[in-house]
Amino acid sequence: MYSPTVVGRRETMSVEGIGPLVGKFDTGNMVVNSIHADEYQIDGDTVTWTHGGKKFTNKVVDILTVLQGAIAHDVEQRPMIELDIEFMGKKYPNRRFTLDDRSEKGTPVLVGVPFMKEFGIIVDPGKTFIKTEKLSEATLTKKEMQLRDKYAEDLKKDATADFKSRYGKNYKDVIFGTATNMAKKKKRTEEETHRGQLEGTPERTLMYRSMTPGQFNDMASTYFNRRTK
Repeated sequence: MYSPTVVGRRETMSVEGIGPLVGKFDTGNMVVNSIHADEYQIDGDTVTWTHGGKKFTNKVVDILTVLQGAIAHDVEQRPMIELDIEFMGKKYPNRRFTLDDRSEKGTPVLVGVPFMKEFGIIVDPGKTFIKTEKLSEATLTKKEMQLRDKYAEDLKKDATADFKSRYGKNYKDVIFGTATNMAKKKKRTEEETHRGQLEGTPERTLMYRSMTPGQFNDMASTYFNRRTK
């Protein structure tokens, strides 16, 4: 018998091939883990998917039917793959993840109850990053990805020589990172300008109806933390 490991609602873990990502430990998810995919394409028993501009190909081990949203759920079918992850210095090979567009869901990784039960992990829902250091928690939204791609193309046209002279062979990665930061900054500016204008509209109501209780809690936590700072 071992004492359980207490973690926060959100912690940082590493996914092989991608690197450090923020994962949400969801005690309401009784099925499987999930990871963000910008897009994916299934071809027979393999799936090609992208994350943050990187392309991966994995074997499809299953197709999972998921009820998305707790209030007015939709039925989705998602491909399941196996990934090697590392958490708190320990490696966990061949863990099963479904691919999902998590650009609007707060964290790029969702960890389900089966993983927690298997390895003796319990969650303190009132805290985040108890065991690990905090990273940027949000993935890019679809609009941010469009802005990122536009900015990257503009930088390649207008500033490639400058980036090459300053960063050498790593210039493409720097261009991509610069475009990503520009897209995030642009989106934040727009949100600050238009905040509150959608409240009470059918679009905002539909968004709330599709959210899970955990997403409501995250949204409320973010709002009240901002109000108290």
